[in-house]
Amino acid sequence: MFHQKQAAARPPKPDTTKWLWPEGPYLDYVTKLDTLYPGTGTIDPLNHHISSRVGQSRSVLLELTPDQKWSRQTFKDGAEIKNHFTDRQQNDVLGKTPVLSQRIYILEGLDPDFVQAYGSYFFMDPRFFVRQERNDLWNLNHNESVIHDTDILPSRIDPERYFRIKYREVRHFGPQLRDWRTVCAATGRHVAAIGFQWNLDNNAAVARKFSFWSRMGRDDSWDVVILCDPPVHQVHILSRPMVTDIFQNEPFQGGYPDFIKREDANPKTPQSLDAPPRTSLLDDICFYYENHYQSLINQPGSQAPLTPKVATVVPLKIICAHYLKLIDYFEVILTKLAKVEWQLSRQSDWEEYTGPAIEEQWSSLQLSSRRLSEFINDVECILRDLRIPIQASPPDLGTSTTTSLCRSDWQQSCDEDFRYIYHRLQSMKSKVDQLITSTMGLSNIVGSRQALSEARRSVKEAKSTKTLTVVGLVFIPLAYTCALFSMSDQFRPGAHLFWVYFAVSVPLVFVVFAGTFVIQLGYDEDAAWSFEKFKRACLQGLGKGKGKGRSG
Repeated sequence: MFHQKQAAARPPKPDTTKWLWPEGPYLDYVTKLDTLYPGTGTIDPLNHHISSRVGQSRSVLLELTPDQKWSRQTFKDGAEIKNHFTDRQQNDVLGKTPVLSQRIYILEGLDPDFVQAYGSYFFMDPRFFVRQERNDLWNLNHNESVIHDTDILPSRIDPERYFRIKYREVRHFGPQLRDWRTVCAATGRHVAAIGFQWNLDNNAAVARKFSFWSRMGRDDSWDVVILCDPPVHQVHILSRPMVTDIFQNEPFQGGYPDFIKREDANPKTPQSLDAPPRTSLLDDICFYYENHYQSLINQPGSQAPLTPKVATVVPLKIICAHYLKLIDYFEVILTKLAKVEWQLSRQSDWEEYTGPAIEEQWSSLQLSSRRLSEFINDVECILRDLRIPIQASPPDLGTSTTTSLCRSDWQQSCDEDFRYIYHRLQSMKSKVDQLITSTMGLSNIVGSRQALSEARRSVKEAKSTKTLTVVGLVFIPLAYTCALFSMSDQFRPGAHLFWVYFAVSVPLVFVVFAGTFVIQLGYDEDAAWSFEKFKRACLQGLGKGKGKGRSG
């Protein structure tokens, strides 16, 4: 599945339809594991028609120095990271590895060369990369496809070793965003927008992923590998196959707010007021670790060694900040959509509301509800994968001071953030559902008014038809009598037998009316004529007549 057969004299040709194609020990390892985890070696079908990941990655190493600061080393291509891991292997063999080494590797994008370099050194579970690459839960076009993104059994979840998080980043794209089915060309992630009044909003929530993997070493040493998505520069519109567009975009309303806790302004207290670049998750992680590490990891008097979980503090805070911006964005959306609720409580004239307008409002609300359901499901997965209880538990008085501080500063703060985000999204979903109910009530009111208007129009048309029928019943006997007596001159007006015309036509008019009335007695409620109905109606009429005669 992974190998592409080539002639011995030719170098292997890159197969960019595979998520991993470079030859090496890690490729052999992944191939063997493909039977244990079916679909591991197959690329997501949504990524077949997007731009290649080759050359789209960059990697950074953050290493903690003895003075508790993080130094950065950047790898521009796969060759540099391979050389780095080769040097590490040689140092391991020669015993030149530092006694205490705590490193955070950050990989942006999934260039196969970078994946091969990381995998060949750490030999991590290939699902670490596969679940980062997947966009399609199930290939609906091919029911027998092995493509899937199956979750890990809850009993096997270990956030100390590995977890993956889905989140959204709100970006402003401007009027160039006009198609619902738009995805990032580098990752295949969906660019989800909301429509208003038959127009697509200029802002969109871009799907993102963050993955964490760690390995403990000797003497409190450890390595962490973080996977994150690159910025959105090119997009692919699914309605135009094999075409990519360059979309200029920027963070929504300037980006997420800073989350560093600062004291009130004091001229004597120097503090950094530099803002994060907000260009990508990689750049923001490096910024906070290099400039605000001590502010985030503040454990006065604690002698506990650092664990790999320290590498999750900044990414999780950034993800929480992105979710808060997403909530802010949907607050704007709900303010627009809540217009119908105000109209329901204040409006008395419904002439301006028509079926298409109500349908568009309902469609926007349904789309918002579906988006919020997706966000809630993602946050539920975060709570599960990080083992965060939905409800906060009371503090354990028996917990040691060191453990309590560690848990409070690093994990409990993120736990509180994610719980707040979860409950806010649930509240917004309930509000949208309430608006949907209000819109359905408005739709019923408008529909009832339209039905009443149609019924009144039908009654008016029926009365007009009845008037024409009565006029016709009057003139038909007259016309018939005229035709009958026109055969002789003695019945013309002024002749001595003209009185016969009235003597015949007037009684004939009453006979036609009486015959029409009698015939109508045989029609039932379904406008079907039957002799039984006619007979019962006649008997009922005769019975009422006899009853009146006796009472008289």
